Amino acid sequence: MARKTIADLEKELQEERAKSASLQTQIDETPEPVAADIMTEDQIDLARELAETKELLAQSKSHNKESEARTLAAITAMEEESHEIVDGVLGASLVFTPDQYKEYSAKQGLIMGRRPNQVTKCSIEELRALINSNWTPSMVMEKHGMDAKKLQQLIWGLSAKELRDVPIFLSIERDQFGREG
Repeated sequence: MARKTIADLEKELQEERAKSASLQTQIDETPEPVAADIMTEDQIDLARELAETKELLAQSKSHNKESEARTLAAITAMEEESHEIVDGVLGASLVFTPDQYKEYSAKQGLIMGRRPNQVTKCSIEELRALINSNWTPSMVMEKHGMDAKKLQQLIWGLSAKELRDVPIFLSIERDQFGREG
């Protein structure tokens, strides 16, 4: 192993001092970190979570705008349909007698508001209202597409709900409701 001379050691020392001076210049030029700029692991996690939340919020807003656009389109379509002229009246509510309703439904391809071959549900309350409006059994059966047996069951249910001792009389042959027994 070769021995180093003092000149070699002084040369290495000068090189090390030059490196040290260069590093010291870099350190001096680098700004001091502020304690507030140094983030902890929790702060990093919170920042990441905040960014994800902002992204989800942006997605939600876009979905809400799309949903709102669909809803507005549906409302506009309904408004346009309601602006149709019916019997010379623009977008008006119509009130019919049973015969007028039957005619109007026939023009629409319906039977008393229902599709042909469709059976609709008649509630006990609706049956009471129809009877009070002087509807006949045949009209009720036609409106809901039911048969006489189903109507009789419904009448018994109405009589029970009204706590009647004697059920409401149904005469299919005479096409009437009554109190006879």
